[in-house]
Amino acid sequence: MSMNVQASISHGPVLGDLSEKGIAIWVRTTEPGIVNLQIVARESKELIERQATTVALNDNTHIFRVSGLRENTDYEYKAFSAGQSVGENVTGRFKTLGANIKGTSNRTKGDTTIIFGSCYSQGLMKREKGQIFKKILEEGPDAVIILGDVPYSDDDDLETRRDNHKVFRENPYFSALSASVPLYAIWDDHDFGTDNVDSTFSLKDESLKVFTEYWPNPLNENRQEKGIYTSFIINNIEVFMLDTRYHSLQSENAPQLLGEKQFSWLCNGLKSSQATYKVIASGVPLASDRVDGWSGKYYESEKERLFSCINENEISGVLMISGDMHRTEVHQFKLNGWTSANTIYDFSSSPFKSRIIKREDWFESSLVYSYDEEDSLYSELVFAANDKPVGIEFTLISPTQNRLKTISLTDKDLNINKAFGENNNVAIVILLGLLSIILAGTLYRGRYVRKS
Repeated sequence: MSMNVQASISHGPVLGDLSEKGIAIWVRTTEPGIVNLQIVARESKELIERQATTVALNDNTHIFRVSGLRENTDYEYKAFSAGQSVGENVTGRFKTLGANIKGTSNRTKGDTTIIFGSCYSQGLMKREKGQIFKKILEEGPDAVIILGDVPYSDDDDLETRRDNHKVFRENPYFSALSASVPLYAIWDDHDFGTDNVDSTFSLKDESLKVFTEYWPNPLNENRQEKGIYTSFIINNIEVFMLDTRYHSLQSENAPQLLGEKQFSWLCNGLKSSQATYKVIASGVPLASDRVDGWSGKYYESEKERLFSCINENEISGVLMISGDMHRTEVHQFKLNGWTSANTIYDFSSSPFKSRIIKREDWFESSLVYSYDEEDSLYSELVFAANDKPVGIEFTLISPTQNRLKTISLTDKDLNINKAFGENNNVAIVILLGLLSIILAGTLYRGRYVRKS
């Protein structure tokens, strides 16, 4: 296959997988060819350069995965081909994170804002011009998480699926957002396959190929099977991004939502996480009893298994964000186990832009809030730094009516005790250490008294 070194950049950039020392930057060229990336530290002017060749097999897309950056540093970048910049849409800025929770320096010096939502078809994007992404960029979030059904491909063929993604990347507001804020994405039924579909979908590998071509998600070195589940850390938060489609099976005999390997990855990840807040990002909500929902007839046992993992291992600070329902709901699930205070909140946000599905009378006992009046919405979660007593603040936002509802949760609501560190295991270690010191002192004084 011939390669045109003069190929120009047609789509991008899209930022993703931002960390204290690295970033992923996605671009696409008009045809197979050479593309260059330059990243410059704004103060020191230190230059990092990368070059790649796009190929038709991957629809001329490429994800630069750049490491070796300096933490907490402002950078400018430029992607270009044939030695020439081809426009403002291939330049941008970003700032690396401070050392994360696995590092040794301060974990976070301020609050962290994550915006999330779901459901936006490429047809509506063409008509509505993506105004919601302009509003999201104005909020200045640290990250945006897309929770599925962006775009709607259903049973489209491979090339049409790719074209559906291009509709978003050709929108100026989406492009401005993706060039400066890291995006993270999972899929739901309509960008994986058809309505409520499971792993029996015949085009699932085509869906997987296109998804991994177009989203610069973090790589998951621990995933030893196909799928899209992965995780990332941002300040004092660890986000576990689920794949609720590729391994799901709506079977009377052996139903599964995540599959055994993914479930073990999730449970073990929650157990070992040192993050104050552990966010599970799911395409489908906990409070959904549809055929593909966590509380439906096929998957409710898996929901209870997840709750058991959290209870038995005394994991604090767990919450879920989800999409799918074409309305916004907040639910609180109380877990009867190691402490009566332990709960999981599910913040379900939808749609970015689509039809509204009115709420019916279900899950009334867990319902905290519901809104089904507007067809264009997104949600914001602000996570407090570790030196603050407040936990998180959820806000539902409308591009036209601004902030519709705010719900604040304390650390106690999430069963977090920041005074003892990031999780209960740390608290236990500290407590045992103090008891050992007290006991040693008592024994020493006892020996001294007997000798005198």
